Amino acid sequence: MTTRRQFVRLTGVAGLAAVGARGFAQVAPVQPGAPVGPAPVTPVAPAAPVPAASAPAVPATPAAPAGPLVSESEPQAVAVGYVNDAQHADLRRFPSYHPGQRCANCRLFQGAPAATQAPCAFFNGRSVLASGWCSAHQLRIG
Repeated sequence: MTTRRQFVRLTGVAGLAAVGARGFAQVAPVQPGAPVGPAPVTPVAPAAPVPAASAPAVPATPAAPAGPLVSESEPQAVAVGYVNDAQHADLRRFPSYHPGQRCANCRLFQGAPAATQAPCAFFNGRSVLASGWCSAHQLRIG
């Protein structure tokens, strides 16, 4: 039987976080003498080069597909205080709001900062307005 301490030593903290507290009981025991670590990688032969004339054009920055726009009245949006205009954030319910925060400068906003709307990771890829805000805001760095 593998102990939690052995598991963390073998996989690191990331392994424990990936399994979670409930899933730890379902981890198979490590057999003594069994190799530990990632499986060996089999080398792959490089693909033949594509002539430049027949190569498909690839956009420099692929646009994220825009899903349906999140409504302020949806239960998930209400729970996190999502508003289409950050200036209308409820400061009494969400004192974590600071002027200047908006979806466009959030890490969860999956579009360019200059986009007017883009998918949001918090809302499972559904679109939010760049001028919006919710309490899940995480400042985008860089």
